Amino acid sequence: MTAEARTNPTDSAPEFWTRRRGLALLVAILLAYFAPVVFLGHVIYPHDNAVESGASREPGHVESEYRSTHRLDDQSTAYIPELAHALADDHESWIATWNPHNQLGRPLMQHFATGRAWIVGNAVSMFTRDPFRFYSWMALLAVSGAALAAYGFLTERALHPLAALVGALSLSVGPFAVGWQTLPMLPWDFCWVFGVLWGIERYLRRPSVWNRGAIVFAVHSLLLSGYPQHTMMLGWSIAGFVLWRVWKEREGLAVRAGAVAALAGLAVVGFVASLPVLADLYTELSRSVRADVTDELALAAVTKVMEPRDLWLSLLRSYDIFVGGHPYSPDFSRWLGIFRGYLFSPFYVGLLFLAPLVVKQRRDAPWWMACFLLAMVANHSAAFYQLGVDWLGLSFSDLPPIAGALLPAAVLSALVTDALLRGALPKWSPFLAAVPAVLCLVWVQQLGVELDRFYMGLAAAAGIGACVFAYKPRCWTLLPFALLVVFHHGRSLLVTRPRAEISTDSALVRDLRDRLADGSRFAWIGPRKGFLLNPNQEMLFGLASIHSYYSLQDRGFAHWAAKLGGNLEAGYNRRFLNVAGTAIVAQGELVDANVTHYLSTVPLGKAMGVEVARFGPVRVTEAERSGNGATLLPQGEFFYDSSVGYQFEPGLLRDRSKSIALDRGRTDQLVAESCEPGLLIVSAAYHPNWRAVVDGRPSEVIAIGESLFGSPALALLGVRVERGPARVEFRYEPAVRYAWIPQLAFVLFGAAAVFSCLRRRASSPG
Repeated sequence: MTAEARTNPTDSAPEFWTRRRGLALLVAILLAYFAPVVFLGHVIYPHDNAVESGASREPGHVESEYRSTHRLDDQSTAYIPELAHALADDHESWIATWNPHNQLGRPLMQHFATGRAWIVGNAVSMFTRDPFRFYSWMALLAVSGAALAAYGFLTERALHPLAALVGALSLSVGPFAVGWQTLPMLPWDFCWVFGVLWGIERYLRRPSVWNRGAIVFAVHSLLLSGYPQHTMMLGWSIAGFVLWRVWKEREGLAVRAGAVAALAGLAVVGFVASLPVLADLYTELSRSVRADVTDELALAAVTKVMEPRDLWLSLLRSYDIFVGGHPYSPDFSRWLGIFRGYLFSPFYVGLLFLAPLVVKQRRDAPWWMACFLLAMVANHSAAFYQLGVDWLGLSFSDLPPIAGALLPAAVLSALVTDALLRGALPKWSPFLAAVPAVLCLVWVQQLGVELDRFYMGLAAAAGIGACVFAYKPRCWTLLPFALLVVFHHGRSLLVTRPRAEISTDSALVRDLRDRLADGSRFAWIGPRKGFLLNPNQEMLFGLASIHSYYSLQDRGFAHWAAKLGGNLEAGYNRRFLNVAGTAIVAQGELVDANVTHYLSTVPLGKAMGVEVARFGPVRVTEAERSGNGATLLPQGEFFYDSSVGYQFEPGLLRDRSKSIALDRGRTDQLVAESCEPGLLIVSAAYHPNWRAVVDGRPSEVIAIGESLFGSPALALLGVRVERGPARVEFRYEPAVRYAWIPQLAFVLFGAAAVFSCLRRRASSPG
């Protein structure tokens, strides 16, 4: 065992700063940071949702006095709506699995910590079913968990408690994690990666069943709550660090190989525990256009450096984008580009410039330095990042490579702080810490742009703070500048407001809810009106439409949306916002999709139906109804073709079919009573996880697509009724229904760990 590993975390620390006191200070900082959520009951949400619901145009509406932004639209268009449906009690299974509100229906998102499939989400759901509070508590847990896990790992690595505190704060409540408050998977990545590292560190020193279980749980949680591309980036960092630690902690090739195999086995167990969710995720990915994207999607995230100015801008953004003003302010200098949270801040960049000095003192420093530099080079070189795309699997999304530099940067800043506090760096260190501040002035001069004087002053103060701390490494020169970054830059990005201020209703929403009560859908015809009724918010409002915002858009629906003239997002194809025009509606495909109402900003004409309501610029047109979304095509009106399935004339479904009463009381279960012999077709999207039962007997679910939409890829649910009258039941049965099994296993393991701990304390002397 190395001397570095044997050192007690507090052996050389001043008597006051013990590990426990550092932890207490960290908890106090987190409580102060999230005070609006913890003490005032606020929720994390970027705006009052009045524009989305339509309430902003109603008389008496008052603009929110809290900071608002529509830049953070993932939360309002993806996670909160998904949670609203996931936390509702309108499903047959113990967990919500099917979303009937968007597209023609689609699986509910279970990964990314958005529901009850993960034990942490399931536990939080026991205390609240409000999606806004659920999300806020989960975001708080993610950020706090990242801070605590980082602190635990860094102190386990024998760092000074204040150094561990600095590293934990930079990653958890710094500008990046909070700037992505609408993407909680990124903080969860940090939380569970540090959890894995912490567990492995303890395992290598003293293996036990408890730290083995902790590693399994951390891997399991990382897979269910993290962002896949980011998880992959950090996963390579973990793998290299673990191999290095095993090499240092174990002697002999066989012993080292055994330790690596044991840790790999624990990772496999964590993976197996995640299979109920990952199996469904694999099914969705295999059916999605996301699986067909080229490397261009990932390479688009690389900063294009065509001239020196591009590089200077990129480095200045990473140093402190706030020099252009607050990113959420209308006065923010757009020449700096769009704020994406990827900045290290002047104080921490000053510390990073001292990292080469600790390479010889800390044997793990070279690895973290290499990870940091590789990520930074990849962020500015498409040719270099192509290697990661080809060989490391970094092709899932357009997440910038700089995201992989943040965790190594946090560890390096902690290593440098530790070295300074222990007096292990040369006296000329302050001059090196001043280099990034000088470079910033040079960049600004070269760019010749205007800056926000207030924020430039803060950047200068933080940059000087790194020099002051390097010159006089004490608690009172460290904490003020570290907390300046945390509470001014990071805290100002935390957008909270009272829950009562958020609008989830309006006259337009109530009108549509009444008109679509039978399970029918609406569609936007022509240009949309801003953020009004953004796709996915139908889940929040209790409506249904054919529109969508979903990263795993299946190929069939994407093909159909393109045919309708939808403005599909390049690369992802995840947004379907509107139908191009009335000529497409006349083809009848929207009728087959059970669309009974059209929204538009211009008159659609009598041929489209009757205009029944108007809300400001939005017109509601009611089309001729063809039933309630379930129709029975009589025997003799269809035939079976082995190459494309069941066939019939498209017009027959509207002209010769019989409307069937359909019970939609449960979102994962559809029931039709008293069906005569024929072909029953339900206006819900076909999916391989649907099952059909006719009069208590399992029956084949038929994909009805070619005759309706011109493509077998997009299909509705169908089943053949041989004898009648019959009761037909469709059930959606994905693998995630078995997620309760690993949850129960972790609960039992946790209970055993607590019991063992209490038993040891009771039996210990004194």
